[in-house]
Amino acid sequence: MSWASLSGYVFVPLVASHMAVNRILPLVVEGGSSGVGLGFVSHGFAKHPVLAWSTYTALIGTAMGHIVWGVVRWRGWMPSGMERERKRRWWVVNGAVAGVTALWMAGGLGVVARGGAEGGWVGRGYDDLYAWIPFLG
Repeated sequence: MSWASLSGYVFVPLVASHMAVNRILPLVVEGGSSGVGLGFVSHGFAKHPVLAWSTYTALIGTAMGHIVWGVVRWRGWMPSGMERERKRRWWVVNGAVAGVTALWMAGGLGVVARGGAEGGWVGRGYDDLYAWIPFLG
């Protein structure tokens, strides 16, 4: 099994959980997800930081692994040849995965995750939504 295939299999449940929390849960509870955006995500990072950071790191890291290893396979740059060259390419590709993941997280989550918790009725609404998640409620 290739790295691209493996990361694709890992990616499916991560995307499904992301969709469940950000789209399906609001649809079921509130009748739509129009009130859920980056404020909802920021609120989740403020209220449940360990879960939010670990799941989003896994989601983004797996996505970047899937994309980078897929491009490497597509372009014919797979690690091959002598053992030393194969190890070097493997480290270069995984370094690229780590670099792209860090860049994405710094740009996207570096802004969103620091947004903080929402106050007032919006924050209470977000808390009510998060309470529907069995291990958070």
